[in-house]
This record gives sequence, C-alpha cells and structure tokens, in this order.
Amino acid sequence: MAEDDKGVRDYLVSVLREAGYRVLEARDGVEAVEVFVDHLETISLVVCDGVMPTMGGQEAVAMIRHGGRRVPAIFISGYTGRSSALQTETLRDTLFLEKPVKRRVLLQAVRSLLDGRDGVNPSMSP
Repeated sequence: MAEDDKGVRDYLVSVLREAGYRVLEARDGVEAVEVFVDHLETISLVVCDGVMPTMGGQEAVAMIRHGGRRVPAIFISGYTGRSSALQTETLRDTLFLEKPVKRRVLLQAVRSLLDGRDGVNPSMSP
C-alpha cells in the first residue's frame, strides 16, 4: 500500500488488515518499489495512490512490472483530472478507485483482482 497522506494510508491499511490481509506500507512510489523488491515473492497485489510526490503510482507499478512479474494493481486517486488519465490507461490486472474509497469498494476490488477477475469495476457492483 503506497499512499503519501498518512491519514488515508492508515485508514486503507486498517481496512485491509481487518479483512485479514497482510499489508506492507510505503509513503511514496520510490519506497513502494523498494518494498516490492525486498518482498518480491510474497506480494500478491499493489495498491497505490495515483498521484504522489517523488514517484506516482503508475510509475511505481510500471517499475515493479518491468521485471516481468505481472502483479495486479489498484490505483486510488482524488484528483479528478488525473483520475480520467488513470482510467483510460488501465491495463489488464489493474483497477481504478476514486477517493474517498469506501471500505466495501476497496475490499471488492482487492478480492476481484486476487481472484483473477480483471476488468471488474467494483464501484459498479451491487
């Protein structure tokens, strides 16, 4: 989980941990790449803020995926203009969520990617 806003990061991490997921934290994209490299074999999913100082989520996930490992990713953003760009650039095994993210929506997105149901838009689920 890479998020530069500590309050948002703490909320998202607590939601995921309460649901039983093991979560590694990063304050930005650079740290996210470092954490991924250090835990390469144990990471099943990356959740990144789309816009962060130093390195944004898209750049971080591109670097993570550069080594050939196709790790699923969820991009979260509160910037409406940037959100549109993230949505149009989404790839297989990738979902976009707008801030503020509801608990149910985040958990549905995580589950859908871990279950291999790419292309599912959890915000549209009943």
